[in-house]
Amino acid sequence: MATGKKSGKSLISSLSESLDTWDFLGILRRTPILLRKIIDEFSPRRLSVSAKGENWSRRDILAHMLDTETVMSFRIRKMLCEEDPNISFFDQEKWVSGLRPFRGRDPAGLASRFAALRADNLAILSGLTEDQMRRTGVHPESGRLTLEELAVRMARHDVNHLKQIVVE
Repeated sequence: MATGKKSGKSLISSLSESLDTWDFLGILRRTPILLRKIIDEFSPRRLSVSAKGENWSRRDILAHMLDTETVMSFRIRKMLCEEDPNISFFDQEKWVSGLRPFRGRDPAGLASRFAALRADNLAILSGLTEDQMRRTGVHPESGRLTLEELAVRMARHDVNHLKQIVVE
């Protein structure tokens, strides 16, 4: 890593601070950039092993983030287009293990697909009015959520998994 540049770990700390100031859209915008930076900094071997205390490899965590973005994409649209819809649960363990054979060994490809989905979701979320951000959906475990609460959960999810990826 070049001197003078912030590491992925220090940038993730700044994301945690953003959660404290309620800048969830800022976190959602920065996550794809941080993922790219992490992938550039980490060796392929480091990405293929689990971080200390984690069950999934770093690549699995990245794949899970892509899966979650896919699900969130559907939930956002459903909440915008339907009145108080049920927003489905997904079994993350089954998705990670079931899709592992189709992921390939290219973390950069996973990060690129994540970035494309995130850009599409951000194009929607960043253009919503306050009333639209208050639209709701019902999750089987969490109950009724607004679109704003869903976006905040997305940001927290990002920060949580970015921390898991960079931990030694």
